Amino acid sequence: MESNLWKVVSAEASQAVLDGSSDSDDDTIDRTRPEYQQSQTFHSGGLLLGIAEVNELPIEHPDAATILRLWQIYLDHVNPITKLIHAPTLQQEIISAIANMNNISKSLEALMCGCYTLAIMSLTTEQAHSTFGESKEILFFRYSGLTRRALLNSNFLRTSDITVLIAFVLYIISLSSGGDFESR
Repeated sequence: MESNLWKVVSAEASQAVLDGSSDSDDDTIDRTRPEYQQSQTFHSGGLLLGIAEVNELPIEHPDAATILRLWQIYLDHVNPITKLIHAPTLQQEIISAIANMNNISKSLEALMCGCYTLAIMSLTTEQAHSTFGESKEILFFRYSGLTRRALLNSNFLRTSDITVLIAFVLYIISLSSGGDFESR
């Protein structure tokens, strides 16, 4: 549910830090002050995701063959465990998206990137290198970065779009899995 609560709390917290106090004597917020403008990073999720820049960031998806390979890895290794998506529906959306990558929705883009990231996490180091020719760490860094940017672009903290929220859950799983999905 979208709310102004976080805007008010963040702006008041920023004001308190700058003033050196914990209580705000003034109930009004001067939205032109620099501390309020800096708090916009929090609102858009940049601070939460470790990205200072909150402007829309371009997403450079891998080529079509790599997308399909990552999708198959996701289906084989991750989906049986998580069951967060309806695979046949998402597969059709991914195939349509591949045909026109410049015209996909921000929510689908975030979900696709989340799938890329978890697909990489599900591979062993050897599988990642033999499949993609790069280390698992480099691949994870690349695709988790894409996921963070796609989440920011989709305004994940202010949306009630279930697709974006699932993408965020996939991203959180990728950070906390610690290799739990790694194939043996």
